[in-house]
Amino acid sequence: MEIIVLILICVRADAGILSLRALRVPPAEGDTGGRPTPTNKRNLEVGRRVSTFVKSWSPRESPRGHAQIKRTQVKSLEINEHTRRDCVHLSIFVAMPKLKIFIIGLMLFATVRGHAQYRWDFGVSAGASNYLGEIGGQEETRRDFVFDMKLNRTQWVVGGFGRYKLSPSFAVNLGVNYGRIRGNDYNSKNPPRVARNLSFRNDILEVAGRVELTLFYDNDVGGRGFYNPDFRMYGFLGAGVIKHNPKAKYWGPLEEYNGEWVELQPLMTEGDQYSLWEFTLPAGLGLYFTHMKQHRFGFEIGYRTTFTDYLDDVSRQYVGDDQLSQENLDLARAMANRTSPGSIERAAELANEFGLEVPDGGIFRDQEGGSFAPGEKRGDPSNNDGYMFAQFTYSYVLKGKSDFSKAKYGWIKKKNRARRKSRAKF
Repeated sequence: MEIIVLILICVRADAGILSLRALRVPPAEGDTGGRPTPTNKRNLEVGRRVSTFVKSWSPRESPRGHAQIKRTQVKSLEINEHTRRDCVHLSIFVAMPKLKIFIIGLMLFATVRGHAQYRWDFGVSAGASNYLGEIGGQEETRRDFVFDMKLNRTQWVVGGFGRYKLSPSFAVNLGVNYGRIRGNDYNSKNPPRVARNLSFRNDILEVAGRVELTLFYDNDVGGRGFYNPDFRMYGFLGAGVIKHNPKAKYWGPLEEYNGEWVELQPLMTEGDQYSLWEFTLPAGLGLYFTHMKQHRFGFEIGYRTTFTDYLDDVSRQYVGDDQLSQENLDLARAMANRTSPGSIERAAELANEFGLEVPDGGIFRDQEGGSFAPGEKRGDPSNNDGYMFAQFTYSYVLKGKSDFSKAKYGWIKKKNRARRKSRAKF
């Protein structure tokens, strides 16, 4: 007798669908025809198993729901005589050069789609901010990166973000932060900076996108078998823009400004009216725990490299009155050079304490020479300013339906939606 065997062939690279083919296994010589011999029973059992497997992958239940089933080529289907035709060996050869590329792409796609129900999370953040620039610092002239920051000038930052998981290892994040940075030469231990006596405050609005790369992942913290919570540590790198506006508090004879925060950029304290919009490059490390797959609690710290040296309104050198803002020359002159006899005295004390050079006292703008006269150094243009955010984060993970759930049970919702309401007639 003949056995009809349904075989699930392969994924066709050119059609992109599952193909089925019905094959006939001819009876071998000496077969007993329709009599149910043990060998025929075993072959029928093989056919039933293969048929059951194929039915479970029929187009009606396929996630893609293809209505048309295409055919592909099968190299050979043979019955092993040495095992008395007990086993059916299926040798499938699909002669298509792009098959390997398609299979690799399918595996990557399946990895992304498998986590579809937990791809999005939205959250808020709050923490501390600090700044690295020309104002403040330790007793040395300058030190790179975070080593010149003053912890007592730490300020605040708040923000919000949305994150989309591309794969188990990669995610993209778009966030908005609003924070404040401050600096004051009075808090420095460097005598020239103390004598300079500059200070500032700057509120920064940052919008940045970034890519997050998972560095370590543990889906069962503690190894208790509950798989809750899970832990992830990541590094991030991105790009964005900032809107900033440095200000300083004025104390002096101009009564209308006394005790007020004055915007420094319009005053052109160094003869340069710089832009208040700049690019930034955030980079850093973060971690989070996910509780019940939906609540994420984390912490991250990141340094922002900028393309401006005017976050603190200090960059180059002192300038003459002709380069200051002429609209408010008295205020511009007072804010450009804030050295005072008191700052010179305190600088001398620090210089004696650390054995450093005492800055000379040319503190008035109409006095020739001195460390604070026009043309003398006011900042360091060779290095741009930067700032740092350290934030605690909380986000809520959106639990959507997976692709399997949509394909398997999506028809229920559609059926309910199409159902018409009826009412009884009396």
